[in-house]
Amino acid sequence: MDCFLYVKTPILLVHGEEDRIVPPLHSRYMADELEDYDKVFKYVELESGDHFLSIQRNRHLFFKDMDMFLNQYLKPASKDDAVKAGLTTE
Repeated sequence: MDCFLYVKTPILLVHGEEDRIVPPLHSRYMADELEDYDKVFKYVELESGDHFLSIQRNRHLFFKDMDMFLNQYLKPASKDDAVKAGLTTE
């Protein structure tokens, strides 16, 4: 699929292996395509997980993985950018 040529942002794919709303195969296919196009991504499949993160262990794993992913790929805003966005009063 040529749409993957346009992916410029790292992608975090998280899926429950027992998801009955969206089959995990969809995320597996996407991960395969991202890998074929040498895109930056992380794929996490949560054991016994459903679509709603009903299992507490999976919620903890999801937030841990999301936190690590965001810390790796998000750069903190400069002070000037934060002021312009109204995120600080300095």
